[in-house]
Formats: sequence, C-alpha cells, structure tokens
Amino acid sequence: MRIFLNIILLFGCLMLLPNFASAATFIGGFESNIWTDYRNWDTQQVPGAGDEAIVPINKQAVVNGSITVGSLILGGGLISDGNPDSKLTIIAGFSMNGGSVGVDIDLLQGCAGLWTGNNFLGADLHNHGEVTVNGITFVDYSYVTNESDGIFNLAGGSKFQIIHNPAVLDNYGIIRRTGTGGLFEINVGFTNYSSGQILVQTGELFADFDNYGLINVSAGALFSVHGVRLFDGTIITGGGSIEFHTNGIVSYLTGNLDFNIQETIINCNAFTGNGSFTFPNHITGKRANLQIPITVAAGGVLDTDTGLGISID
Repeated sequence: MRIFLNIILLFGCLMLLPNFASAATFIGGFESNIWTDYRNWDTQQVPGAGDEAIVPINKQAVVNGSITVGSLILGGGLISDGNPDSKLTIIAGFSMNGGSVGVDIDLLQGCAGLWTGNNFLGADLHNHGEVTVNGITFVDYSYVTNESDGIFNLAGGSKFQIIHNPAVLDNYGIIRRTGTGGLFEINVGFTNYSSGQILVQTGELFADFDNYGLINVSAGALFSVHGVRLFDGTIITGGGSIEFHTNGIVSYLTGNLDFNIQETIINCNAFTGNGSFTFPNHITGKRANLQIPITVAAGGVLDTDTGLGISID
C-alpha cells in the first residue's frame, strides 16, 4: 500500500512540472522560406508557444501571419510577408546577436531579452519584458515602444542609432543605464512620458529628448544631455550629475522645477522658454544664455566664471 501511495505521489509531482520547450532551427529552402512551413525547420515541426526558435546567421525567415513562439534566438533575419497583420509575439526570451528584424514584434511581460553585437530594427517593437542592450541597435523607419511594464537595461559602451526617420524610442516604463562604465548613446527620437523613468545608475548616458517623467541619476553616474524639452510632470533627482551641453533646455513648464540632484553642470547654448528653475545643491556654470529665472536655494553652491560665457537675460 505504501509503495502504491508513493507511486501516486511521484506521478502527481511529475504532472505539476512544466513542459520543457523543444528547440527548432530554421533551415529554410521551402515555400519562400515562410515560418509556418514545417519543412523549413530542422525538427520538421513549426515551433510554437512552448518552443524555442533559432534563426541562425545567413538565414532569413518570412513571418506570414500572427505567430507566437516561446523564445527566439536571432542571428539571421526576420521579414514580413507583406501582410500588415503579420507579427511575431515572443513569450519568454529574445536573444539577438547580429540580427535583423523586418516584422513587428511584441515582447510579452516576463520576456527576458539580451541584444549583443550590431542589430537592425526595421519594424515596430513593443516591449513588456526586460531587455538588456549591450550592442549597437540601428533603428530604421520604426518605433520602439517600452511599455509601462517594460524595462530596457542599457549596458556598456553601446547605442540606439538612427538610420532613417522615423526612428523613435518611446518610454512609458523604465530606461535604466546599468553595467560597468562606458557611454551609452540614445541617438534616436526619444520621449520619456509621464509614467516613464530614466534611471542612470552607472557610467554615462547621452541623449537628446522630450521629458514628461522622472529622471534619477545615482551617485557616481552622469547624464549627459545634448538637448531636452521639459514639460509639466518632469522630476529630476539623485546623488549624481547631470550636464546640459550644446542645445541646452527648452522649457514648456507652467511652474517651477526643483533640480533635486547633487550636481548640475551648465555648458550649453541657452536655457529658454517658460517656468523657472531652483537649484538646492551644486551648480557648475560654464557657458549658457540663461533666459529662464534661476534661483540658487539656501545651502546651494554656484561655481561660475563670467568669462566663460554665462549670461542672464
């Protein structure tokens, strides 16, 4: 009787274990290389929601319809069959190294991504998961949307790089500069919306962008701002440094903005627009035409040399 009960318990435990995904590698060569032809996969089965698909270098899969897969390893290419409804939904993982994407992709919540090497995005991508970018991502005629539950970890000396407009990064979730050292550049049209967070935790982040949300720079990190348009909802905090250079700030604020960050470096053409700024901590003034009311709060420190071009209208 005891042996019988043990067998029942063992069988019950096995029934609770998840099914492990099988891996299928795209080999192509049949029916114009469409995804849904089983002959184009080495397993002779089309990978589905519980499987891992591998599209290796020098192979290009044609996504023909709305397709869901468990995970994808992409070293080759994905293109659309031309149907506007064709897209690829990925549930659990999306690794890309030297990959090229030419069909819309949705990364679901819980999907973990790692992008290394030089990759190409020529279609729209919606991220609900967590993607680490440690390579150059070229964006061409497409929109990358980091949804409210999405995270992009920007690691190493890498970049989002425009090829042709529109090349857009819209952030409703978390953009996090992480990893060790180096400069990560966002060289595409970038907007941080009201629910969005830009978290510069290590190294340096470079961007030109529109901001409606949170900017937080941790101690020892630097946010290098080529130019920014500030809107109501903007919050700037942290124990690190933010430097405004080149185009500076255009403010669309209707009130005052407190720069609650340890150090602000002003080294730009101008601060222009509406509203006012208060600096409670340390400011280093190098160059700017300040056309917005500036207040250094009690306890704040302003280091500047009028010979370096600071002027106040």
